[in-house]
Formats: sequence, C-alpha cells, structure tokens
Amino acid sequence: MIIDAPSVSAIPSLMALWKEAFGDDDGFINTFFSLGFSPTRALCAYEKEMLAGALYWFDMNCNGKKIAYIYGVATANSFRGRGIGTAMMKAAEETLRASGYEGIALVPVEKKVFQFYEKLGYKTFAYVDEKRFTASSKKTSVRKADATEYFEERKKYLKEGYLTLSEESFDFLEALVDFYVGKDFVLSLRKGEKDFFAVEFFGNFNEIPNLINSLEYSKGLVRTEGNDNAFAMYLPLQDLQTPLFSDLGFAFD
Repeated sequence: MIIDAPSVSAIPSLMALWKEAFGDDDGFINTFFSLGFSPTRALCAYEKEMLAGALYWFDMNCNGKKIAYIYGVATANSFRGRGIGTAMMKAAEETLRASGYEGIALVPVEKKVFQFYEKLGYKTFAYVDEKRFTASSKKTSVRKADATEYFEERKKYLKEGYLTLSEESFDFLEALVDFYVGKDFVLSLRKGEKDFFAVEFFGNFNEIPNLINSLEYSKGLVRTEGNDNAFAMYLPLQDLQTPLFSDLGFAFD
C-alpha cells in the first residue's frame, strides 16, 4: 500500500470515492472539492495503483497552536476490511506530527465510529445537547453576516481555549450555513433544511424563540454545549497530552 498526498488530477477519482463512501449528492461534493479541498490537506491510499481510500482535514488554531480537524475518511467498498482506514489515520498522525501540528480533532458520525477512534488512542473531549424551541410571537433584531464578520463577533462569547477555524475554510462554510449576528447573540443556520437547525449558537438563549419567528420558522433545533451526547474526539501529537481547548466550537458535520 502507498499512502501519499493526492495530485489535482486525482480529483475526479476522489469525487467518485466520496460519493460511494458517504452518499452525498453531487452538489455537496462539487462544493467540497471546489471550496474545501486542498491536496496539501489530504492523503490517499493506493493498492496496485488503484485508489483505495482518502482522508481530508482542515486547519484549526488554538492559542497559536496548529490543530488538524479531520473532516472525512473514505474507503472504497472493494477495499473494506483490509485496514485501509487505520493505515490512513496512522499515516496522517505521522504527517501532521512532522508538520508541527499539536493534535487532531474529529467528529465521529455515529456511536460505533467512536469505538474505532478510541482504539487509535482518541478520547472524547466535547459533548453537546440539542434543544427544541417553538417560535414566539415576538421578533428580534438580526442580520446576515459573512464568515469573516461572524467569526470576529463570536469571539465575544467564547471561553478561553476554543478552537478557531482558518480563513481558508470560510468559503466552504458559507456554502453550508447562513451566518447571523444580533445584539447579544451569534447564530449559524444550516442551509437547505425545512426547519430551523442551528449548528452553533452563542449568546442570549432567551432570544431564540424570537429569533425563530424573525427568520420565519415555526420551530427550531439548537445545538449547544452539553453533557448528554458525545460529539468530538482528540488525539495529542506532541508532548502536551491533554487538549488545549475545552470545546470544539464550530464543526463541519
């Protein structure tokens, strides 16, 4: 098996593998590879010159330390059960450690995947709750913002030690969510949803029912920091053995 960074010419094969492994629609796949993908933030596994798997990450930062956020690990159906995913994760560890990254964060898609990463040394560090709200009859002042303004505004609400995303991910983020800012809150709302789904909210929770009404929804689901649902995992790569941060903050899930 050969594991190496992909070339730009490999993108069509990578797109086909993504669809096979994750089942996303062509629109999302095109968005990722046009706005989120970089050959410098990916690894591919090849068996006899056949693409067997691929791994992708985004850069994050915490107090000046580089953190890799692994966004996707895909294995071709014909190569499943051969340790391809484990081999790519180990190769990513070596590559990122050598490049000076402090650690790796990731968000498993389901419970059984947590077990896979636990075997590789990852530990859960962030938990979330998802709370349901009903629109009130009142409205609140809110306006759309671009990613740059949003992430600047959200700094007002963050505890010390939050991860921050690199600006190179902003275009991709803006294709996935709508950003809003208000007098005493910030909100990121997932696009394409029939109902109000806030993937991130910071600020005055009393405004959420008014906010749902202001954005012309009848009900909403809001993800918040919590204790009930395991959400993100971390693996240290350098001497520091605990996360520099207490919560993941914004996630691309």
